[in-house]
Amino acid sequence: MRNDDQQAKRLARDAAIYAERSGLTAVRCGLIGSRCTEVHLVPVPVDNGYHEAPRPFDLKYELYLSVDTGRNSHVVELDKFMKVFPRVPDDFIGTPFQWVLFHSYTDKATENTLVKTFPAAEAIEGPVHGSYLVVKTDADGVVRDTSQDDIMAIQDIVVQSLD
Repeated sequence: MRNDDQQAKRLARDAAIYAERSGLTAVRCGLIGSRCTEVHLVPVPVDNGYHEAPRPFDLKYELYLSVDTGRNSHVVELDKFMKVFPRVPDDFIGTPFQWVLFHSYTDKATENTLVKTFPAAEAIEGPVHGSYLVVKTDADGVVRDTSQDDIMAIQDIVVQSLD
């Protein structure tokens, strides 16, 4: 999925409508689309039946990312496109949050130039491809809403994933 800013806004609107019509809750996550010029905070619906203490893989991340399950396969191999960052920022005083990054590998041809503008991105060698969805969790792994205050942490997570 080649996400630009307009597409990211459209996907966010569609996800909110989907959640409302399906009676699902949604969690706000950070989206870095492959052609976006900014980080978008988007609603991601929680899969039906996981409303009490949803974990990152209980989210409908596929509404924002192309996830190739393979030919005729309904099983998603999470290790291919999901990475956990146990405590960010390291110097955080108080309750630290964990972060989970989902990365779309199916739009390899689309260079993501936004990531190269993030702080510390000069350490990344070569081009960056694909779209990213960053999910915030508490210490127990239960998803939490991201906010504008989390933008720097979201950028750090994406850069760390490429080191």
